[in-house]
Amino acid sequence: MKYHRLTQEERYQIYALKKEGLIQSAIARNIGRDKSTINRELKRNKWQKGYRPKQAHTLYLQREITKPKHIKLGKEQVEYIK
Repeated sequence: MKYHRLTQEERYQIYALKKEGLIQSAIARNIGRDKSTINRELKRNKWQKGYRPKQAHTLYLQREITKPKHIKLGKEQVEYIK
């Protein structure tokens, strides 16, 4: 199974379903995601007032910008290393 990041719409769905009182496994079934994905999302993006989808998406975008990028080596660099 290929990994796909949560969309902003899915984050709003998680928030609405959580507000209705559904447990994480029920939320996961509802939006077609694994329950561990929901668990990580809620844990990673919890604020003082609980889970907020807009803030969660903003945090995700900030992490995407600041995460280390993979560097691809060219033929010349590989030869130099050898």
